[in-house]
Amino acid sequence: MNDLKENLFKFQKFFYSKAKLLNLLFAIIFSIPLVIFFINSNLTKNINIDGSSNTFQESGCGIEINYEKNINTNITNYPIDIYVFPEIENIRCLGVPNKVNYSLDGETLIIEYKMGSNYKLFRYSSNLGNYLLILLLLVNRKKLLLYPFLIYLAFNLGIYKLFTPTEAISEVFLPIAPFYGDRFIKFFVNNLFLIVLSLKIDNKKVYLGLFTFFCFISVDFIGIFVFLLFLKNKFNFNFNENEKKYFLALPIAFYSIRIISGIFTYLDDVWISLGQTIYRGYTRYADMQRTLFFLKCNSDPNAKIPVDEYFPNIQCGNMGGGPLDAYLPFYGNVNTWSKILGSVSTLLLILFYIKALNYFKENQILVSIFFLSPPLIHLTHYGNDDFIILLICLYSLWNIKQNTFFKLILILFTALFNLHPTSILLGILVVSIKKSDYKIFLNTFGLLIVFTISFFYDLIANEANIAVMPWGDYGFGIYLDVINLKAKFSIEYIFGFTVILIIISSILFSKRFTQLYETVKFEKMYLSEKKYAEYAILSISFWYVITFLYSNVGYRLPSFYLLFLLLFISFGNKIKGLIIGLVFLEPVIWHSEVFVRNIFLTVNNICHYIIFLICAKFLFSYSIVQVRKLFNDFRNKKIIYQDI
Repeated sequence: MNDLKENLFKFQKFFYSKAKLLNLLFAIIFSIPLVIFFINSNLTKNINIDGSSNTFQESGCGIEINYEKNINTNITNYPIDIYVFPEIENIRCLGVPNKVNYSLDGETLIIEYKMGSNYKLFRYSSNLGNYLLILLLLVNRKKLLLYPFLIYLAFNLGIYKLFTPTEAISEVFLPIAPFYGDRFIKFFVNNLFLIVLSLKIDNKKVYLGLFTFFCFISVDFIGIFVFLLFLKNKFNFNFNENEKKYFLALPIAFYSIRIISGIFTYLDDVWISLGQTIYRGYTRYADMQRTLFFLKCNSDPNAKIPVDEYFPNIQCGNMGGGPLDAYLPFYGNVNTWSKILGSVSTLLLILFYIKALNYFKENQILVSIFFLSPPLIHLTHYGNDDFIILLICLYSLWNIKQNTFFKLILILFTALFNLHPTSILLGILVVSIKKSDYKIFLNTFGLLIVFTISFFYDLIANEANIAVMPWGDYGFGIYLDVINLKAKFSIEYIFGFTVILIIISSILFSKRFTQLYETVKFEKMYLSEKKYAEYAILSISFWYVITFLYSNVGYRLPSFYLLFLLLFISFGNKIKGLIIGLVFLEPVIWHSEVFVRNIFLTVNNICHYIIFLICAKFLFSYSIVQVRKLFNDFRNKKIIYQDI
């Protein structure tokens, strides 16, 4: 390891010494697209309008219409593909009009230019060039960063003007994915350059500016920014008091704007800008609307959403969440109530955030970062029922010794509506054995029996099908990985489970995992907490581990944030890094190249599996001890229905 660090230091020192020469070479080479554009622009064919004809058409490389300055004009530019391989001479036609149509409409001159473009060449050159410029950033000292930045501007201006002349040139300075369209990939590498540049500058005001930019303008990239920021400085910002207040206010501002834009339709563009591109849409709280609609179907099997609302084509069907969702009716307006419930839930989330800041006073920056995480942004945008479940379960696990039975009923209700919170009851059951709190044990055991009967009745009587996450690729869980192995490599389910079991076994019995596991002492987490003590932390751990066994969408991750926060706070940098990779690389940044997405998915999966195995190993050992204690207490007649 020391030899590796020494070699890396020598490598870095070598490039630092050659930085000026590299900057010069890059400046010469990366200015070529801009130079070609200027050459093409100056070799234009000017056509004068004589007014004798009302229509005009012309073709050729570099056509410009000359007209009197006092004439009213309406000029539009459209792209036209120009192939340059093997017709290399067609480079002359890029970035300039290749066809022109004009017509006179009264006193107005209408001109249509067909601009020579090549998006494929733009994409290849943008990716290759900007990744090389990122490397150039890395080999430059802080005092020389202006040079790669200027080269970046010159290069991107050049390829935009040459290869995509109809695109907004402002994208070079503010690479913001549009609200609609499919060419999102081009924005990833530009945002990555800005992130790496900010990390090299390493200035807290720059970090605040970039956090603000990603929160409100380009939200897709906040995850990768946080991930790389952790690798850079482990969140050591050294904010002054005002800077800290500003940073802590960002989640409040973000979710407040989400509430306001979620209510008013004329703020469509604001609403859509706060959602990740892969899930972006004008529908307010789409999953909330879906849930309410299916509940409406329980009272009216022929229910429909009016065509002027957001889901005009949705039809009644099986919701597939849990036993209760087939019986609960809903009679209100789907669109209106989805906004109300989404807004109220988001407001409650803001209150939980304020409470979390007071609870984790020594780690407020970390709390703020977690509340700006991609999974939570995704969850609040979609308004999935996991959002309400999260709020209910957080309330129920807060000081569970108060109003215990009522809180257990709330958890049971969420489990009957959507199965996965059932694991919380299992966790509470196991912890109550350890504490010899058999009143909670018997109450929880009774509620689990109620759940089991309800589940099997629903399964048999209604032929209920529990929904399986259909997205492939995106999400987490062992069953999801089996599905992906089947979809991508045609590996049958039984062999897929075998492959994953082998991987899990190889990790569990590896020396490095054992060493890492020994550094994690769960007792350190729950013995240091008061309100969120052993009941809450162990219950959420059960919730996470059991949930990980099947397929899940990324927005389910916030359900386990308390566990992740405490793991991050309580243990070393390796655990911290795993938590950041697990949380902030999910969901995947869709508008990135396939190989980039695969890197993110791989890192995210590795982090998930290691944290899952750490939690699973501890819970297995913990549960074995409690089961033995239960039998001993039963044998010794210590199981009594009373408070301890």
